[in-house]
Amino acid sequence: MHEYIQALKLYAVFDGRATSREYWRFILINSLIWLALCGLDLITGVTLPDMGFSLTSVLYNLSGLDDQAKLLTEMYGVASTAPIGVSGGSGLLGTLYDWGTMIPVYAITVRRLHDCSRRGWWALLNAIPLLGSLLLLPFMLTASTPGDNEYNLEPSTADQKMLGPGARRS
Repeated sequence: MHEYIQALKLYAVFDGRATSREYWRFILINSLIWLALCGLDLITGVTLPDMGFSLTSVLYNLSGLDDQAKLLTEMYGVASTAPIGVSGGSGLLGTLYDWGTMIPVYAITVRRLHDCSRRGWWALLNAIPLLGSLLLLPFMLTASTPGDNEYNLEPSTADQKMLGPGARRS
């Protein structure tokens, strides 16, 4: 949880380095919180209006069918009159959380890339749905560059210099 809080404190700090441990713990906690909020959205049914940009709404519009229940019956053999959330609208809480953590996610991604001696501009690959994350994955899994690099001191060295001799990273 420390890495999550630390990343939020460094909300828009794109300078410096982030270790693999910092990055992956932040991503894990961030994802778990987002999933919990999406689950809460699903349970409560609180959604943002459908703007027509989701895959489900595109399929629905292309199908020429009158309603979503008919679409589900025709395509998947599912017969239900209950609203099951195929409108394409996103959950309110999950979406707000996503928007609120977008900058810290990009910031820690840039710092992680710096730790691997890569330029932070690579983080913009995340803007490509799914493919961008898959292209970035090898960089995120790469070991840290040992010692200082062009982006900053080695993270553990920087902590030692900042906190003084004998200080330990928590």
